[in-house]
Amino acid sequence: MTTPYSLDLLWQQGVDEKYFTAARNALVKATTALGLTDKLSVVTIGTHADIEKIINAARLASASMARPPQAHVDVVNLWIESRRWRSSDKKGCAIMLVNDDLGCFDEEFVFGAADLGIGGTVSTYRFVRDDRILDPIGLFETLVMHELGHTLGAANPERGCDIELWGGPHCTNLCVMQQRDDLPEFEADVLLVARTAQPYCAQCVRDVQKFFCGYFAA
Repeated sequence: MTTPYSLDLLWQQGVDEKYFTAARNALVKATTALGLTDKLSVVTIGTHADIEKIINAARLASASMARPPQAHVDVVNLWIESRRWRSSDKKGCAIMLVNDDLGCFDEEFVFGAADLGIGGTVSTYRFVRDDRILDPIGLFETLVMHELGHTLGAANPERGCDIELWGGPHCTNLCVMQQRDDLPEFEADVLLVARTAQPYCAQCVRDVQKFFCGYFAA
């Protein structure tokens, strides 16, 4: 059965195959958990001629702001928003994997970032290099699910008391949409829920279902 929308997986050349495999597995698990398998199919697109160009532009953007030599994630996500790899008759969103370290305006670095209804970028850079991460592949999978959640409207700030606005809206329930800076403890907590059949809390699932019907299926 052909689903009406696609979730495209793209990657920068040189991304380690085990991270690509982890990302694809995470996207399949996420769409199942969110109840979207009949609406949003995971499609492997691959690399694209313009990806290195946009990464170079993102590095220059960081340098122009006197930031570290990182790829500015907002610039990369603008390329995703342009959907230059996708034919005009296809609809959906995308996740892109990059090797470069990612930066943004107000953070020293970010593991990833997403734009609502558009897609997100996630980086393998810190997972390969940060020795505080005990299970880099496992935590990377949760990051992919996390950024997809942001793309699809999870952790809607209108929910109120169980949402914290730290680097964007995040869920305070036992859910992959959490955000904390105590990395070792956070890794243990988030992997515990990510390895279950339902990595998103019931409220985040409802957020996504409501957003998907109103945005994609409108």
